[in-house]
Amino acid sequence: MEIPDQETADRFVSVLREFLEEEKVPDPWIYFKGRGRGALSPKFNVVIYRNSKGKFKIVSTDDFLLSRLLNGQGIVTSKEERIDLDDAGTGCPIGGVLIGIYHHRQRRFLYKEIDVSFFQSPFFEEKRYLDEAARISLKLLEEVGASPEDTMIYICSGHIHSKTKEILRKKGYEVMVTEIKEPLQDLLENALKDYLRERFNFDGFFDPKKDDPREGFQYARKWLKEDPERMRFAKTGWRYFKNFT
Repeated sequence: MEIPDQETADRFVSVLREFLEEEKVPDPWIYFKGRGRGALSPKFNVVIYRNSKGKFKIVSTDDFLLSRLLNGQGIVTSKEERIDLDDAGTGCPIGGVLIGIYHHRQRRFLYKEIDVSFFQSPFFEEKRYLDEAARISLKLLEEVGASPEDTMIYICSGHIHSKTKEILRKKGYEVMVTEIKEPLQDLLENALKDYLRERFNFDGFFDPKKDDPREGFQYARKWLKEDPERMRFAKTGWRYFKNFT
């Protein structure tokens, strides 16, 4: 988005400093750079830069949220209900991905699977998993009776939710992109552990919060090599598997 003049750029910087942790960078073209703090995910980034002609532009990882901040609407609107939405399994080469929600007032945890086929050709190249993540998210919200009028959605900042957050906002939900913590994080990781064991007989689950992901990945690689038939359980759309031997 273009910024008309330096006065407007300075006004934007003043607003953003209320919500973002400013990063000092040596690049002379960067006028302001900041990342989320507090309720905002640190993955929410905003950069204001000016080109060789002195024109200002602003870019962010979430233009909807950026617009809210700059328009004085703040981070969120208060709602009666809160639902957290997250995923598990995107970094695991085996199996699909679980999309889960936690309804705070109901203390209710639900999840559904994006089948592994969405991470294999041709669906993976077509990014059909983004549509499936959105479809599943809406289905889960329907099952707990969530309505846009009284429900605030806190959603993980992962790429797999990029279409989900857009669709939820179009349907009228308030959506906060942030880092999802307890209780949903543990509930979903435990569900993934059971899912991998029960669906694929794979006991090599690794917790990305506690375990070395490289070791977990190598264990999964070894498990796949032990039996070529297991490749049908793998996310073979990944570039990693193009030369997998």
